[in-house]
Amino acid sequence: AAVARLVKRPAPPLPTGWARLEGRSAAGAAAAGAGEAELLTLHFVLKPARSDEARRTALDVSDPRGCAYGGYVPAAKARALAGAAEEHVRVVEDWIKAANVASKRLGPAMLQAQFSLGAASKLLRTQFARVANNDTGQVALRAGDVEIPSDVDGALAAVGGLYALPLPDRSRPKSLSSSSTDVTVDVLKKTYNITGVQVDRDGHNQMAIASFLDQTLNPKDLVQFFSEYLPDLPASDAVVDRYVGDNQIGGGRREPSMDIQYIMGIAPGIWTESWYFAGEDFCIDVKRWTSALLEADSVPLVHSVSY
Repeated sequence: AAVARLVKRPAPPLPTGWARLEGRSAAGAAAAGAGEAELLTLHFVLKPARSDEARRTALDVSDPRGCAYGGYVPAAKARALAGAAEEHVRVVEDWIKAANVASKRLGPAMLQAQFSLGAASKLLRTQFARVANNDTGQVALRAGDVEIPSDVDGALAAVGGLYALPLPDRSRPKSLSSSSTDVTVDVLKKTYNITGVQVDRDGHNQMAIASFLDQTLNPKDLVQFFSEYLPDLPASDAVVDRYVGDNQIGGGRREPSMDIQYIMGIAPGIWTESWYFAGEDFCIDVKRWTSALLEADSVPLVHSVSY
């Protein structure tokens, strides 16, 4: 059989402050706390077969000046527009399968697979090593240059899980000055002249927030928010109706806490969902979110994302 031509993809340079821990190869150094049996989850994003048409459609229905504005396409058509060519899916699935690894489809254009470090190194013809941030002390596992068969490379748009680095700790908010003004629900209503709204609690309106990385929610914070700023509303209004994605109940982090409190505080009684995709690769987490949206036949048309 003919040997497939390999395409080399260089590793992106390390950001300022990060450096490789020399002599602590993840494939063999016990001191690094990693070995060939360590597990690694990779996401393979495939090129959409109808990317130009998908882009035109998205712009057309989102442009208030156009006649197609608001004419959102059905879920099945959206999946077809965003989907990869079946031939490309088969090529990548067979390539992963040849490494004795099972893959699963996430949406119409992404595959997920869990590898041992040894299997990933062999498949991608790369070496993994530990890198460290001199300022924060954070340590991460990172691949070097990769080599991919040309037919697989032609099918892929990206591979997630090879080069992501953790963000610095952002759990401590900056102190507010004594002159800062509390932006409450009442302040927002007065600022934007929101009056006379009658919420249809039995209607079909839906809204959601989306959060990523380490940005988890604490439901008790939402209850406290309603207790302090919306005390006349029923306790049931301070409950998220549905959680989607990874387990997101944890410490109340800033981004999702702000989003859920204010989106529900301004429109109490509307069905509200929280979508969460954890990880250290923000781009892949966003791709997982959009893939999950495409997989569902009915989703909230309003998603709040604050980053």
